[in-house]
Amino acid sequence: MEHLGQPKDPLIYLDVAIPDPNIEAPPKGAQKVPGYDPTSDFNAIRRFNKENWTDAQAKSLTKVILNLNPLQTDALGYHCKGELGKSLQDMIDALPLGNYGRVLHARSLGPLGYDVWLLKEATRNLGTNEMILIELILGRPAHEIRWLKTGYKLRYGKDLVDLIKSELSGTFEQCKYFLDKPPSTPYDAVDQAKVTADIEALNYAAKKKDELVFFDIFVNRSDRHLSAVIGGFSTQYKSLSRVVKKAFKGDVERALVYIVHRAKPKRDGRGIWQTAKLIGEHDEGRGDQGRSPDLPHRAGVVGPGEDQGGEGRVPEAVWEAA
Repeated sequence: MEHLGQPKDPLIYLDVAIPDPNIEAPPKGAQKVPGYDPTSDFNAIRRFNKENWTDAQAKSLTKVILNLNPLQTDALGYHCKGELGKSLQDMIDALPLGNYGRVLHARSLGPLGYDVWLLKEATRNLGTNEMILIELILGRPAHEIRWLKTGYKLRYGKDLVDLIKSELSGTFEQCKYFLDKPPSTPYDAVDQAKVTADIEALNYAAKKKDELVFFDIFVNRSDRHLSAVIGGFSTQYKSLSRVVKKAFKGDVERALVYIVHRAKPKRDGRGIWQTAKLIGEHDEGRGDQGRSPDLPHRAGVVGPGEDQGGEGRVPEAVWEAA
């Protein structure tokens, strides 16, 4: 099979190892992950019955799934398909899991698969959930963008760039440049003269409310350079995120602020999903009343305590939870 991503891209997504999406399904009975036999976990999941469902069963199923890393989850999914003709997510989705279901659905797809699924969900019905697109596309490492494009192409047979171009219009269409031309060297050495030039350019653009300058700098600079720009801007003027909020509104504001919070020198927990915490609260019977039933919830897209209503990815902490 033709490799749709870059041959040298690491099989890393959200800082964890992922299976190569280009590899075809292994023969039935073959061990996909050395040292892991999915038979026991498959049998445990198969025993769960929606007709006699209890909270204890929900917790037991959660424990089984959360104990697996993405490579093992992928192997279990192939085993389910080979034994029953059903995917792991189909088996999970058939159970009355409530809020557990969103989390376990995400885990069954893996970090890359869930992002691909979210992209489709964001554009499935009338209207586009642009907050999901913002979080999935903007400020991502180049190799993650390439895997996202690969995963979407393999799953749905369509080009992700074409999807973005068809769903977005006007200035906010600048998002597509993250797909067309993501930074290829995110850890280049910082040139202080260029950092200073960008700080001044952003300050002038904010006064003129010129969002194109912001997108140009944010798209075409490395992660390390952006971090230096954000820190330097704050020292010389004021918080760059506050400047963006004052100068722009709507999706442009949210997109730019999101990039700032991803690249800032000290993230202070921003951009992190709190699924693990929410699972714990539900385990303790507290729940998360008054918010969207779609877990995981977004924590701090714009700032602490501000919920933009975006459904999102399960965080690194949850992928590694045991």
